[in-house]
Amino acid sequence: MPLRDYQEKVISDTTASMRQGNKSLVVVVATGGGKTVISGEMIRRSVAKGNQLMFCVDRDVLVHQTLDKLEQFFGLGSECGFIYAGYRENARAPIQI
Repeated sequence: MPLRDYQEKVISDTTASMRQGNKSLVVVVATGGGKTVISGEMIRRSVAKGNQLMFCVDRDVLVHQTLDKLEQFFGLGSECGFIYAGYRENARAPIQI
């Protein structure tokens, strides 16, 4: 999925900040600005480098929605495990939701 210029800038600025040692970051994007696309692309890039990561959500409905978006946009659904009752567990998956 092609990113908009501002989405790519968010990713590059966030990555640069993490490389400088900043560990507490907050990314703010307006409604409709593509937060899922931005985070999904960051996840895709991280997994492509062989990293493992956890994507935390605070609502039950967001667990399945996150999986759907990662699969729809990035084909990453099969690489997801869940740390949540009632969802399939796959401790070896590089992405944990």
